[in-house]
Amino acid sequence: MKNLITLFIVGLALFMTSCSKDIDTPTEENFTIENYIGIWEAPVNCTGPITEDNPGVIVITITRGDTDGELNIDFGDEVVFVASYEGSELTLEAQVLNAGQGFDEVSMAATGELKDANTLSLDFTSSVDDEGVSKCELEFTK
Repeated sequence: MKNLITLFIVGLALFMTSCSKDIDTPTEENFTIENYIGIWEAPVNCTGPITEDNPGVIVITITRGDTDGELNIDFGDEVVFVASYEGSELTLEAQVLNAGQGFDEVSMAATGELKDANTLSLDFTSSVDDEGVSKCELEFTK
């Protein structure tokens, strides 16, 4: 009888632990490109001219890049920068769009971190022509 009770308790303990709620929130170790893709928005938290052009909210669209580990970050108005990611870390190396083409020259460099499936922090420095430099620390939500 004692063995039967012990067996019952062990079986019950195994059953209870196997039925615990699985957490499906991505972690740094298992972020994929799918976690980055989407439309993101953040309240403006910047210094410089970018605050005049975006008085309340900045919206970006992130799509797949041309190669593995690459993302396209679209700030609207055909301003699309290429970034790379590894796990939760995002890097946008310094880039200049429209250099010498007679259009607004837009430059940007950024670093970011995917904090969870719906939160992306992005710190960047940007400039448009000679309007001055903007620095932003943004917390985007999907």
